[in-house]
Amino acid sequence: MSIKKFLLLPLLLSSPAHASELVFQFKNPSFSGINTGAQWLTIENQETNRKKAIQDKIEADLKSKATEEKNSILNRFLNNLQSRIYSQLAQQLTSNLFGDMGGEEGEFRLRIH
Repeated sequence: MSIKKFLLLPLLLSSPAHASELVFQFKNPSFSGINTGAQWLTIENQETNRKKAIQDKIEADLKSKATEEKNSILNRFLNNLQSRIYSQLAQQLTSNLFGDMGGEEGEFRLRIH
């Protein structure tokens, strides 16, 4: 009889177990459909930011190359040469039109087509 009491004692002292229903839900909004619009908006923003970053990098590289080309030795030489030629032409034109002293009166007209 002591063995029966020993076996019945845990049954009397234990409380009944209560369980809830197991419900499986996806955590990813793409599968569950909950907050899907917010996730799609986040993904769209990330893709847009990546594309913009790539485009900005390409534009910065192109500007850098253009600046580098503009400041090359050959281009600086050509710009200086052009500036000197225009300066000489302006000086000769002024000298031929008005003379060295500029004593004569005259008229000067430019027609631009």
